Order: sequence, then structure tokens, then C-alpha cells
Amino acid sequence: QAIDERLKADPFQCIVHGDFKANNMVMDQNHIIALCDFQYCGKSCSLKDLCYMIACYCQEKHHDQHAKHSLEEIVLDTYYNELVALLTAEMLFKMQLIYVLRTYVDGWQVSFYFYSDFRLHTSHVAAI
Repeated sequence: QAIDERLKADPFQCIVHGDFKANNMVMDQNHIIALCDFQYCGKSCSLKDLCYMIACYCQEKHHDQHAKHSLEEIVLDTYYNELVALLTAEMLFKMQLIYVLRTYVDGWQVSFYFYSDFRLHTSHVAAI
């Protein structure tokens, strides 16, 4: 539930396929890929489809054991490089700013919950 809430709160919402796998992709003779079966299409974090694809296809059995980088790393690097190449400087700055703020808030939340949990446990010890 926490992961689902985090994905819904992501500031970079877009239209996602929802079932991003090879069975829902077709390719023509020029290697142009098209997607089909939009049953689960909706608004979500852009990384949802990417993570689903990685979970389905980036297992070690689908990858050369002697490769320098993992398949996950190759997919994520390619996605990141293409994304950055398409962004304007202003968009990239906004993304970096949001990332910094999100990281700060996440760290604050983790610290707050840790501190609250710590105080809860130590108050019981003090009462005993």
C-alpha cells in the first residue's frame, strides 16, 4: 500500500500502458515497435511500465553471464539518457529540484518514524 501511495504521489505522472510486456508489442520490418492491449492503461508514475518490464525480462536467464553490466543497468541507463536528451534545460532543472525535495522529505519521514518508534520503545523501558 505504501508503494502504491508513493507512486500515486509522484510528480511525474503520465499515461502508462499498465501491461508492458513482449506479448503486447508488435514490430514491423523496420523494427518500429507498437503497443497493443491497452486494458490496464491509465495515469501513473512513468517508471511503472519500465519497472514492470525489468521485472519480467531482466532476469539473469535472459542475459549474457559474462556481460560487464546487468541488463537492468543497461535498460535504466538507456531510459535515462533518452529522457535527458529530450528534456529542455528548464524541465531538467525542475526535475532535479523536485528530486532533491523528494529525497529530503523521504529522509525526514524515515527519520521521524525511526525517532517516534525509538521514543515509543524507550518510554516502555523507562516505565518498567
